[in-house]
Amino acid sequence: MWNATRHLAAMFVKSRPANVSSSWRKSSEFYKPTDQCRARPPRCVDMSPAWFQQAHEVRPREYVLKYILMLLQNIPNWPLEISASLKPKNPDQGGHNWLSEMSETSALISAILRVMHPALYQSGRQTMMRLGQYTTLHPALKLWPSVFNAVTVLSNRKTPYHRDNYSREQWYDILTTVGPYKEATLHFPGIGVRLAYKSGTVVGFSGKILRHGVEECEGERVCLAYYMRDTVHERMGVEAAQWMKQGCYGM
Repeated sequence: MWNATRHLAAMFVKSRPANVSSSWRKSSEFYKPTDQCRARPPRCVDMSPAWFQQAHEVRPREYVLKYILMLLQNIPNWPLEISASLKPKNPDQGGHNWLSEMSETSALISAILRVMHPALYQSGRQTMMRLGQYTTLHPALKLWPSVFNAVTVLSNRKTPYHRDNYSREQWYDILTTVGPYKEATLHFPGIGVRLAYKSGTVVGFSGKILRHGVEECEGERVCLAYYMRDTVHERMGVEAAQWMKQGCYGM
């Protein structure tokens, strides 16, 4: 996984963190100084074969008034699009090369989800299959090796305590971390749990329920965050997976 991130070097450089940003995710405050990162630039890259552009996500079940206003104003039904990092016209093929080299790892992470939350795995798989009806998405879909419909690659960034809002409470995100670093810790303050976050660790949890964060560590570290956007499932008409229960294993 660490070696595969070399393909993203050019995109890391292009996605330079902002000194002043409305989002902490892009703020330079949370990235290592560039002169301390010899192997991987301190950047963040998002990838998806199909999602809505920023500000085009509308969840009718959550934002009823916004949805009604959208209909009254005759705003178009926003199309699903390939993330900029994977678009065919992007001269930098780093995203495609990364996906190709990560195909086995991404498939393995999907298999881990199949064990952790079988219903969510099936929901994600069904969504990816239905996305195949959109020919405009085929260039990215044919390379996409996961039931998750999005992944964010975070290079040399500490993460303040936060929750993730693009998924559902019942769904799991999966994080994995790699690199030549020492003594990183994944902290869940609400439940008083601190996990040793060594290179190669894979963790699945509800990012929308559990506040979590990772402090800065010695060395260089890249985190891969796999997740599903529920608005994509809704557009595809896929029934949302519910809570994972012990009975799902036939016990």
